[in-house]
Amino acid sequence: MFRMPLPDIMVVSENLEVHQAFASTLGERGLAPIIAYTIGEAEAIVSRHAVMLAFCSDELPGGEIERFIRNCSRSLNPVPVVVVSRLDDCRRYLNFLQSGAFDYVLYPLRLDEIEHVMRNVLKDVHCKKMEQAVSAR
Repeated sequence: MFRMPLPDIMVVSENLEVHQAFASTLGERGLAPIIAYTIGEAEAIVSRHAVMLAFCSDELPGGEIERFIRNCSRSLNPVPVVVVSRLDDCRRYLNFLQSGAFDYVLYPLRLDEIEHVMRNVLKDVHCKKMEQAVSAR
């Protein structure tokens, strides 16, 4: 029986509580996140692994988050970045989306929210592959 490999999902946060929450929530679906404590670590991981999705805490230094989002969205193998925040702030939401974030979700996350984001990422990746195939003709 052929089994698809599990997707690599990265969690970028300095907060151990956030890592544990993601590990617990993703573990319910048999997934184990790749953990990064800094943007530098996250960039190194993205350069070595085929990361499908990155959840990034907005508690990290601001300018670094925007740079990480831009670099991930412009790379040869783009990685969607979802900003995770404890603040329900429309301005922050719009700023991160303008920087290229795939989505902005509130912490603490629920399993259904993570699954919703993952479905949207998969749809987006599928659509982009279809567009590339059509334009290559």
